[in-house]
Amino acid sequence: MAVEMDRMWGDAAGGDAVAASRVQWLRDGKYSMFIHWGLYSHLGGVWKGKTYRGVGEWIMNDAMADIPVEEYRALAADFNPTGFDARALARLAKSAGMQCIVITAKHHEGFAMFDSGVSDFTIARATPFDRDPLRELAEACQEEGIRLGFYYSQFLDWTEPDGGGSVCPPTDRPADFQRYFEGKVVPQVTELLTNYGPIAVIWFDTPGTMDKAHSQRLVDLVHDLQPGCLVNGRVGHGLGDYVTLGDMEIPVRTPDGGGVCECVDTTNDSWSFSRHDAHWKSPATIVRALMRVAARGCCYMLNVGPKGDGTIPAEAVQALAASGRWVHANSEAIYGTKASPFPPFSWGDCTVRDKTLYVHVFDWPRNGQLRLSPMDGQVERAELLTTDEPIAFFQEGGLVTLELPPAVSNPVITVIRLTFNTVPAALHQDLAVDGQHTTHLLAEYAETAGVALRCCRWMEAFGEWKKSENLVEWGAPTSRAAWRVDVLEAGIYTVAVEYACTQEAEGSEWRIRSASDTVTFAALDTGLRAADTPQRPRMRYRTVEVGILRFGQAGRQSVDLSPSVATNRADIWVTRVILKPWV
Repeated sequence: MAVEMDRMWGDAAGGDAVAASRVQWLRDGKYSMFIHWGLYSHLGGVWKGKTYRGVGEWIMNDAMADIPVEEYRALAADFNPTGFDARALARLAKSAGMQCIVITAKHHEGFAMFDSGVSDFTIARATPFDRDPLRELAEACQEEGIRLGFYYSQFLDWTEPDGGGSVCPPTDRPADFQRYFEGKVVPQVTELLTNYGPIAVIWFDTPGTMDKAHSQRLVDLVHDLQPGCLVNGRVGHGLGDYVTLGDMEIPVRTPDGGGVCECVDTTNDSWSFSRHDAHWKSPATIVRALMRVAARGCCYMLNVGPKGDGTIPAEAVQALAASGRWVHANSEAIYGTKASPFPPFSWGDCTVRDKTLYVHVFDWPRNGQLRLSPMDGQVERAELLTTDEPIAFFQEGGLVTLELPPAVSNPVITVIRLTFNTVPAALHQDLAVDGQHTTHLLAEYAETAGVALRCCRWMEAFGEWKKSENLVEWGAPTSRAAWRVDVLEAGIYTVAVEYACTQEAEGSEWRIRSASDTVTFAALDTGLRAADTPQRPRMRYRTVEVGILRFGQAGRQSVDLSPSVATNRADIWVTRVILKPWV
C-alpha cells in the first residue's frame, strides 16, 4: 500500500465554465482549515503500548499496526470526546484568517463522525458520545461566517466487507464494490448534503480503482443536491471542479491552465493527532507557506488533528493564533489576489491585485536594497502595507530598487505595497541573482537537452510525503541543463549542488558554467541504491559545496550543468544548484 498510496489520489480536475463560477470564493479566499478527526484520534499513533510512526489516521492499516477489524470497531465503546467545542473550533479558524473548514466525515477506517442512518459504525450510535459533532460544527460555522465542507473517503473503507481495500471481505461470496457504493457511499454523501445546511465543498479522497461512472455519479449527486457545492479533484477521472495537489506539496511554479489549484498541508507531520509527533510548524513557517502558495496563484488548506477528547493540541492553537494576527493585519495582500508575475525570489515572493504589487519580504537584504526583476509599468508609490510608511525607490530600465529601512519591519514577513500606473508584468521569467541572498536554481526551472525531469515522491515515515523534481538520465554525451538567470549584481558566488547519487555513479565528473567561469566537481555517493527508487521508502540527497563561480558582468545569461567528460554516462539525480554571494 505504501508504494501505491500517492497514485490513489486520482487525476487532476477537468473544470468547465460552470465550475469557474463555483470556485471563485475558493480562489479569492486562499486559506482554509482541514480537520482530521476520527476513531484513530483516540489511539494517537499508539496501539497496545507500541508507537507507530507515520500518519495517525492510517494506524489500522497493515502498513502500520494492522489492527483486526473487530478489535478496531470495539474502540468505539471508549470514544467519548467530551472536550469537543464546535464554536471554539470555528472561532480558531476565523482568528487564523481561514475562510472555510473541511472536516473528515468518514475516513478510510469507515467510521462516520456524524449521525448516519445507513451504518451503526458512527459516533452517534457506537460511542457514549450522544451528539452529532458535524451538526454542531455546521451551526457554529454559520454563526461565525465560515464556510463548511466535508471530507469523505469514497473508495477505501477498511471495515466494510465490500469497501475498497477492505480487510474483512465476505466469506461466502465475492466482494461487491457496487453494493458498498450504493448502500453506503451514495446514501451517506446524500445525508451530508441534505442534513447540514449549505455545504461549500465535498472533499473526496483516494478514488483508487473506481471507474469513471462512479466518480461521475458522485459529482452529479453533489451538484444536483447543492449546485454551488464544490467537488475537489480527488473524486477521480478529471471530474472535479478544481485541482488538489499531492499531500504536503508546496508548488514552486504557477500551475498551467488558469484553474484553481489547492495545496493541502498540516501543522506537524501527521494529519490526525499523533502522540509522538512534536514537529510543529512555527507561525512564521505557516505564514510563509501560505504566501508561497498564494504567490503561485493557489489556495492553502492547513490541517489540525484534534485529540481523542475533541480538543486541539495547544501547539497548533498557539501557532494558528499567532500566524492569524499576521494574516489579518496583511489581509489586503492575501485575499482576492493573483499570482506573482515573477518566479519565486530568494528573499520572498509577490502577489498582485489590479495595479498593485505586494512584495512579501521574508529575508531582509544586508545592504537595505531590495531589487525586483525588470517590469513593464512605472511605480508611482511604495509604502509599508500595515503602516503606510513611505519607502524610497528608484526605477531604471524597468528594474525597481527599494531602499528599505535599516530595521526589519516584521520578523515574519514584511509586506510592501507598490502602486503602478498599469497592471505590473514581468519582462522575463529568469531567476534573479541579486548579490544579497542565496539563489536556488531548482530543477523545475531548467531548460534541458538530453536530460529528463522526473518527479519523485517518498515518505520520511508512513504517509509523511516529500516531493522533489529531479534532473535525471544524463545519458547522452551532450546532456545539459541550463537555468536562465538575471544577474543583478556581478561578483563571486559559492556553488553547491543538491543531488542523490548511487554507488556506481560516485566519482563521475561534472561541470557548472557561467558566462565567465567554470567549476568542476566529482559526485559523491549519497547512499541512494537502485532498489530504493521503485520502492520509494525515501530519497537520499546531499548538498555539496563544489567551488566558486564568477559572474563577470550583470545581465541576463545562463548557468549550465553538464557532464565534464564526453564519455561520462553515470547518472545522478539533481534537484537544484545553489548560488550564495561570496561575502
